[in-house]
Amino acid sequence: MPKDGAAKDGAAKEAAKKEEAVPVVYKCLRCGASWEETYNPADGPIELTCKKCKSNSVRRLKKQA
Repeated sequence: MPKDGAAKDGAAKEAAKKEEAVPVVYKCLRCGASWEETYNPADGPIELTCKKCKSNSVRRLKKQA
């Protein structure tokens, strides 16, 4: 049987997974291509490659105020 602490940890992980995915704009630093994809912060960092030149120098653009 799981301890109460284990049940609480499981509930916290489930709550983190339910965070909403948000649309984000990515830009390639090599060729300048940009595109929009969804990003879920609960998934942690992801490694992307440019769809045009296959470079891994892709960054998420910050929203401008």
